[in-house]
Amino acid sequence: MNNSPTSVVAFKKLHRKKRMFAIFNFSLMKLSHLITLWVFFLLSLTVMIVCTMVFFLSAKDGSSFLVNYQYLVLIFTNLLLLLLTVICTIKLFSNQFEDNSFLLLITKPYSRFSIILWQLISVFFVVIIFILVNCGASALVGFIINSINYSHYFNYFLHIIKELIIYSLMFGFIVMSGTAFLTAFLSSQIVFLILTIFCSLFLLGGLPYSLFKEKTNWITINFEGKGLKTISQVKEIINFKNYLDTKQMKYPNITKKIYDFYNSLSDAELQNPAAEDVTMKRIDLYRSLGLTESKDFVLKGIVNYWKDNPDIMNGVEIDLSFDNYFKDLTSLQQSRSSSVYIKELLEIADYYETTYTLNQFIDLEAPKCCGLLTYNDSSLVLKLDDGSTFDSNKINGEVYNEIYKSFMSGSTVYRFNAELQREFLKVYNNPLYFIIRNLEDIIYNAVYDYNTFKTSQVSLDESFKKYQSIIGIYQAISYFNVIEHWNRIWSSMVGYYGNFWFYPFSNFSPDFDNQNNMLISYQDFELILNNKNQLDVEHLHPFQDDYLIEIVYLILAGLLTIGAFMIITRKNISN
Repeated sequence: MNNSPTSVVAFKKLHRKKRMFAIFNFSLMKLSHLITLWVFFLLSLTVMIVCTMVFFLSAKDGSSFLVNYQYLVLIFTNLLLLLLTVICTIKLFSNQFEDNSFLLLITKPYSRFSIILWQLISVFFVVIIFILVNCGASALVGFIINSINYSHYFNYFLHIIKELIIYSLMFGFIVMSGTAFLTAFLSSQIVFLILTIFCSLFLLGGLPYSLFKEKTNWITINFEGKGLKTISQVKEIINFKNYLDTKQMKYPNITKKIYDFYNSLSDAELQNPAAEDVTMKRIDLYRSLGLTESKDFVLKGIVNYWKDNPDIMNGVEIDLSFDNYFKDLTSLQQSRSSSVYIKELLEIADYYETTYTLNQFIDLEAPKCCGLLTYNDSSLVLKLDDGSTFDSNKINGEVYNEIYKSFMSGSTVYRFNAELQREFLKVYNNPLYFIIRNLEDIIYNAVYDYNTFKTSQVSLDESFKKYQSIIGIYQAISYFNVIEHWNRIWSSMVGYYGNFWFYPFSNFSPDFDNQNNMLISYQDFELILNNKNQLDVEHLHPFQDDYLIEIVYLILAGLLTIGAFMIITRKNISN
């Protein structure tokens, strides 16, 4: 046997490690005999597997999946994980003082410090296993369902699982530290009662935020000279720009392109987007995106009535030549273009066809026709049945819109038979054109309003003072609302699925709340005025610095752990 000093030192180190792991193994064995622990494991696994399966199979899209999955997160973290952590910590810490089993441990060659340290490590080890097993089971179920029936939000689901693991580890560590600290000077029954009440309150964490939204959403802000906007409308416009910059809108590229175009206009141009110079800039934009072309059409039919031109009463041929005509959807599909703008416009067309049918959409958008179509100088030629050409000089400058009007709703100037009307509508009822015009109107309103918020003074009336008063109360509550802090930490970590979009036929109505769960609090911002009494829309002021809050709670957990060590190592446990 080698009795050299080096061998002796190595042997002592090995023996010390074995002694330390003996405490760890003893603690795990003690926890493994806890029936409640296994009940929680089985219950939690069942809940995670069944709920994940149901949410995947029932979700219409990523938004509804996120809202529903948040309920599972609340149950898992604020109920199952919290109670399991509390029970395990009480089992090792509080119970060992009550049944005097700690006396047995300190009779062994272990220091109190090492006993407490390895007990904490063993509890956190169980917490880690609990989190990984449950999150892994949920991820596995999602993977299997996605393999059978592809879900476009599966990658976002994996992001949720990753963030849930990180969040649960932080939350579990803080609950463990707080429980260990309380058990150092309170009985297990009192500690369990306190934390159970705390647990039940966690399920109502989003209530203050929901009440705040309800109270403030319909308060109006008076922009002097520009009219009234509700708080909800103002935040929608601001969030739209932010979500557009972070590519969380459903069709981010074409939307951003149009937004940037209108945002680049001068104030005077923005006031009159239908002006000739602005219209030409709009046409140039769509030409640069490969959406327009030169095209000729020949329409044949019968003219029933043409005011001031009685010679044209029978068969007629109308030759139309466009300098700028929007391409049809079929040609765009067949072009197999790699342009992200064309791909997104085709997706929008599919969405409108599915939701409204394109014909219905075009009928409702019909008044917007002709605004971006340009003709060459000899674009309109009328040929009579006898082969003669009608003198186009007799046709006044309103001919194009008036002819279109005759086909859509009747005109006092022109009337054509049904066959010629159908031919004409094939030319002008171009789905791509009306999709572009619809997008333009919605985005233009968003840009116009955003610039109004930046440049217009806000009236400091009773309505705005009411908003400031509610904000003050809400912020005072938020400073001390631990439950809401953790709600916001989670909602900020997981973020949004994105794919926000607005409804056609409206000025601007994106539903940015359709991914919010009413039981969870979300990061929000206060509307603050600058020294000119204008909204400071460029520098938002969130209610909570989530990163700072995380640091504060982790420091607090560290202090509670140290406090538990200090109290227990000095605690008098003799009979």
